[in-house]
Amino acid sequence: MMDLFKEILEKYNLEFKKDHPEIEINGSPERCQQRWVIEDQVGDFFIVEKIFNHQVNRREYISQNLEKLNQAGLDKIELYLTNNQNEFITQINKDWWQIKKYILGVDLQRPDYLDDSWRGQVLADWYLEFSQNSSKLNTIPQAVFSIKTYIYELIEGLKKYQPKVLNQIEPVLNFLNQKFMLQHDKLTKSFCHGDWHVLNIIWGEQEIKKVIDWEFCGWKPQVYDLANMLGCLGVEHPTAFQRKCVLSLIQKIKGSNLFNKLSWQILPEFILALRFAWLAEWLRKNDQPMIKLEIDYMFWLKANVDKLID
Repeated sequence: MMDLFKEILEKYNLEFKKDHPEIEINGSPERCQQRWVIEDQVGDFFIVEKIFNHQVNRREYISQNLEKLNQAGLDKIELYLTNNQNEFITQINKDWWQIKKYILGVDLQRPDYLDDSWRGQVLADWYLEFSQNSSKLNTIPQAVFSIKTYIYELIEGLKKYQPKVLNQIEPVLNFLNQKFMLQHDKLTKSFCHGDWHVLNIIWGEQEIKKVIDWEFCGWKPQVYDLANMLGCLGVEHPTAFQRKCVLSLIQKIKGSNLFNKLSWQILPEFILALRFAWLAEWLRKNDQPMIKLEIDYMFWLKANVDKLID
């Protein structure tokens, strides 16, 4: 592997020193085939990712849009480096590689961080800056993702392979059909991170260092990222929606006038709708405890929609 690492880094005008298998890497390992932390001769650290063949076009799309966002003024996003051919992706033999800087962060203390008012403030600051810049950005166009369509497609799969699960969540589906599915297509669209939550952030002592894992970025309803963040905060503990992190996050975003009235009205149901994507993930992994937790959480959200709106 050492010779391979040397060859890869040479493409980026870097000189390999050693790899660091002992260093934990933030973000999901499933985002690529393999990944390593590498140190170069001047003491800088990088993450080297071996990506799947089917990821090449998607990774190019992500890399270009992240560069555009950075050029627009967003500096707290992870960027892929370009090689000596000014390309984001490097091919060596039949394999494809990407490199980005390794950023050391502070461990998130779960669930105590829910009481951090400052954390909600910096989340809101980043979110507003990202939303305002991405709305002006001429991002590379792709189809708009619809969680409504995703849910209906998931239902068809559940009918064939998981009818018991479908039977369990039928009341939740009926609830979403009453209003959410009718209003979804009316929501304002924007370029979104797509998987914005606290574990996809590299934290400093009182700041966000970098927002990572952009694999699901693209055009979606504008409120998508906030709904996902709130849903992930809420799944930590049911009291999360009444604690300082969430309250300060919501208060600052509401004060910005970023969203229209419909987005705020539909937000709690959007949180619920996005849990279907998480349920699909647990079903794919056959993680029975998380499947049960997710279904319980769906019913909790359904029962508390009016309180969440308040």
